[in-house]
Amino acid sequence: MKINLLTDKPLVKLYMEEERERGKIKELGRSAALGAILSVTVPKHIDRAGAALLQKPRMNKILLHLMVSLSLASIPFSASAREPEIRLYKMTRDGHSEKYTLFGKGDNPGCHNTPYTYHVYKVAVLAFKNCSVYSAKNCSPDSILPAYWKGKDKLSTKMKQGTRWFLARDGSEVDVSSWFCEVK
Repeated sequence: MKINLLTDKPLVKLYMEEERERGKIKELGRSAALGAILSVTVPKHIDRAGAALLQKPRMNKILLHLMVSLSLASIPFSASAREPEIRLYKMTRDGHSEKYTLFGKGDNPGCHNTPYTYHVYKVAVLAFKNCSVYSAKNCSPDSILPAYWKGKDKLSTKMKQGTRWFLARDGSEVDVSSWFCEVK
């Protein structure tokens, strides 16, 4: 039999009374809110009162499993395990960075055109061998744009992995119409 702690009101009341007697809860609303998202399957031969007695241990096991799953899902992958990606950023009116949408092409190697001219001030290269940006469509070699690593004066037309590539020393925006990336 499958029971739900929210919809089976008599069972919820019985369960919460037992928990209050054990000193586990002080008010009714707390466990009811917790039970609202859980349902538990119990054997058919156990009556509803018996099912209430089984709720707490099973609920603890379910909550522990849920917490472990969420904890593991929140651990970031290392940069080496990351999918390759290039990100182009513009500066908003209030001085914040905003990433351009690359329509699913930002993680593919090779030459790609932007749908229109992007005004870019910063580039991030993740897990590619290197990337270059161009002021003209189709990655025309004569339109390649130099980039500067933040805090360094040395310019490069091949941006290696990193998130601090700027297209102008003063942080101003530069017109970008295409980009080219190579895989490792």
